[in-house]
Amino acid sequence: MADVRKAIDFMLRQEDATLSGTVTNAASDNGGCTRFGLCAKWHPALVAAGFFSPRMPRDKALLMAEDTYTKEYAPALRLAALRSDAVACAVLSFAVVDGTGSALRLLRQSLDSLGSVLPVSAAPEDDATFAAENAADDAALVPALVKAQEQRCADIVAREPSQSKWLRGWTKRAQQVLGLVRNPALA
Repeated sequence: MADVRKAIDFMLRQEDATLSGTVTNAASDNGGCTRFGLCAKWHPALVAAGFFSPRMPRDKALLMAEDTYTKEYAPALRLAALRSDAVACAVLSFAVVDGTGSALRLLRQSLDSLGSVLPVSAAPEDDATFAAENAADDAALVPALVKAQEQRCADIVAREPSQSKWLRGWTKRAQQVLGLVRNPALA
């Protein structure tokens, strides 16, 4: 089973390579204030707790971020049900960009593109999706997932051109996941 802690650590470093805890608030960021990949728009409890205040110590904010990813994202994405650390990293990384539902739909879409036979009526978080991931070859699945993520990001920008500022970074983060297939120790 995938190491959820590794996936969280990988994604946190994608968001903040030095884990500095810097709070950003770019005008074109639809999520508003962001720290460790968590956006104020989607995390009102963190806003109320002062998470997005630069006065909150970095160590406390990092613990809160890790807790949020562990308690909210990991269960919603069923990261522990995945076999592959690389797939868990990819799914979590993309969930931070476009939500947990979108990340699971892309996983299912990628499995479909590789010929997995999944019930049409099954939801992306259905057991069949995770059984197919467990049977998949990482060398094929991870590139398919990265390709699907890159296409989804391009679609976001096509629909909302103001988000074009983020496309290069989104593409880079998707590409970083490919390195995990070549060198799993990077996770």
